[in-house]
Amino acid sequence: DRNNTINIKYNSTLDNTKLDAYVRACDEALLSRDGYRKLAAVES
Repeated sequence: DRNNTINIKYNSTLDNTKLDAYVRACDEALLSRDGYRKLAAVES
């Protein structure tokens, strides 16, 4: 069993919808290979 930690530094003015998308993408990244692609999509 392996523990993973993801630290996210974000601007406090970031809207909650975008922040939620970041968190979900990071959560999914621990489970799937598409996680990075989904996280990159949030940025675009």
